[in-house]
Amino acid sequence: MRKSLTKSERIHKKQDIRNVFRHSRRIEREGLVIRCRENGMNYNRVCISLRRGFKNAVKRNRAKRILREIYRTNKYQMKQGFDLVFILSPGEYSFFELEKKVLALLQSNNQLEHEGE
Repeated sequence: MRKSLTKSERIHKKQDIRNVFRHSRRIEREGLVIRCRENGMNYNRVCISLRRGFKNAVKRNRAKRILREIYRTNKYQMKQGFDLVFILSPGEYSFFELEKKVLALLQSNNQLEHEGE
């Protein structure tokens, strides 16, 4: 598995995103929601979305960049074959606290293959 986040690993089509929202499991914790749906492929696809309220583009882009990096660095631990949509509420987040939230949510939903890492 490549360590980069390739174009095929992103959900781009409006219909695919709509399907994830209609037919998915929702798990949430303290300002972060993850929607998860099987996609029938042998790899995961991801979409990152932010709720309204991020006041400026710098904060919005930083939050998206952090979430993409968290996914990219931890994707080898995740079970494959799912579409994942990360939805983040406004706030100040450090990389490490957000990573902790993401991994805790994925672990509670049994999305991680290697639970101890």
